[in-house]
Amino acid sequence: VVMAVAAAQPALLRQCCAVLSARLRQLQGGLALQKRLVDCVISLLARGVVAPVMEALGEVASSSAADFSLARHVALRLLAVVAPPYAPPFAASLLALLRQPRL
Repeated sequence: VVMAVAAAQPALLRQCCAVLSARLRQLQGGLALQKRLVDCVISLLARGVVAPVMEALGEVASSSAADFSLARHVALRLLAVVAPPYAPPFAASLLALLRQPRL
């Protein structure tokens, strides 16, 4: 439902990101649900919601409660979506995420 709202109402992308990020930070539910949430959050990145998405993904990748495969899923999906040239703030957050020991 949240992704349908994001697709239909671009002005609500940040709010959609907040809803998905809050759910993702809880790290509840099965691994398949968590990976689906990561995919949804990353799709918001492709729509231009960069800083909140990178913050949420960084928290997931660095969380000791996150499964190692979820942290790897975050990195692989993110790298599949982004392409150079990178803005310096985005590059800094991407490097910080990829330096996480859980990856």
